[in-house]
Amino acid sequence: MTPVSTRSLKSPSASSVPPTQLSQSKPKPPTTASIPTASVTSASTATLPPKPSQSNFAEAKATRDSSRPSHVGPSAGVGGGIFRPNGQNTTFSPRTQTSASASVSDTIREAQPPTNSATRFPLNIAIGNGSPMTMFNFNKKWEANPVAEDRWKLITSIPPTNIPSMCKSSLEPSLFISIVDLLRAVAESNSEQDKDTREVIKAYLNAFGGVPRLNTVLLFLSEKEKSRVRELWKLLGVENLSGNWNVLVR
Repeated sequence: MTPVSTRSLKSPSASSVPPTQLSQSKPKPPTTASIPTASVTSASTATLPPKPSQSNFAEAKATRDSSRPSHVGPSAGVGGGIFRPNGQNTTFSPRTQTSASASVSDTIREAQPPTNSATRFPLNIAIGNGSPMTMFNFNKKWEANPVAEDRWKLITSIPPTNIPSMCKSSLEPSLFISIVDLLRAVAESNSEQDKDTREVIKAYLNAFGGVPRLNTVLLFLSEKEKSRVRELWKLLGVENLSGNWNVLVR
């Protein structure tokens, strides 16, 4: 029996196979020559499309240019934008509308016949019913209505007999001369045959002559303002003044 220490540790299988057989049994890697050329050629041909030539691009561009119209005008049914190629737009233009409305109003104004004096200054004298007008309210309405027609309606809304009680001692020279200018404008706009209007104006002047403070008001008028009062009386056919109007002839 052989001792344990003298036994060999190599496996009998590894020692029994020669080295040459081990090297021959290892698989060899495939080489390029072993791959079939037909499969490579077919794969490259299937994955890469043919490259377009320069002539194809030129022909496509020529076809597109020939089919495009030379000028495209604005279409009424196509496009939703507010701006157009010709510079027009669909936005509002207040100036155009204002000028159009102004031209229409001018046309209407030209078509209307000129108003005569009877239409401008109608004789609607108040009878005296209702609460009397105060001087404060009269002055306020007079300043708020600078138009002659409106002022004529205001003064004729007061009966001539109520003028002295309305004015009392509150009549100012500036207000009085503006009333005189209005009465003169009404008298000049009416013909001499319109006696009714002139008689109404004369009635209002006589009513102002009954105001207690009228002589003081006339003294504060300038010479030009006094001459305007005298011209109004002459326009009504009155040459000789009396009562409080004597201040004008001194």
